[in-house]
Amino acid sequence: MNKDPKPLYRTQMAKMAGITPVQLDYLVRLGVVAPDLGDVRKHYSEAEARLAIVAGELQRFYKDAKSLKEPMDQLRCMVTWPERGLVPSYDEMCAQYSLEVFKKARDNGAVKSVQENLLRGLHRKFGRVKTEADVDQLASSARKWDQDQLDKAEIAILFAGAASGISDCFIITDINSFPWQWEIYSEPAAIDGAQTMLSIHARSLFKNARKRRGGEP
Repeated sequence: MNKDPKPLYRTQMAKMAGITPVQLDYLVRLGVVAPDLGDVRKHYSEAEARLAIVAGELQRFYKDAKSLKEPMDQLRCMVTWPERGLVPSYDEMCAQYSLEVFKKARDNGAVKSVQENLLRGLHRKFGRVKTEADVDQLASSARKWDQDQLDKAEIAILFAGAASGISDCFIITDINSFPWQWEIYSEPAAIDGAQTMLSIHARSLFKNARKRRGGEP
């Protein structure tokens, strides 16, 4: 799991999210976000911090933070890694996703050249993770994920990549619709029939959050 150099406690988390500590406390009371690390749950994991930053941005558009509970619950569901347990690093996500994509292609009878190309890519991805796992043995194992899990992992990777400054990610919704329906893309997009479309460039959002904390842009 990726770790921040220092724990993210209340004051720094609020600073990164662009809100006051009191506003952050209110979001916690509403169940919009929650400190999830430490013996008494007093500081924020990297994954929870990302959601707090998005929630802080959304408060610019809603005076009543109570309105954020449902849309943030939906967003949390969309960007959460499909396997329970510790959140993997970005490189680990990419390696695991590529493994399941390869196994899907294999089981669907993809031609040999396609499988060989995917397998080469798989070795490169696991090489970045610096694991001692036998990639060929993993590639011969049974599939773990269905298509819904593959789709969920793809979105989680997009979101994590934006948070790390690696890739673009646009979080889009019609803020006049109820309930909100989020859509997440790697490039700008529009929602058909949207009355008031909100598009958040996640990569820029997280970059600005790091600046507010005093980290590298």
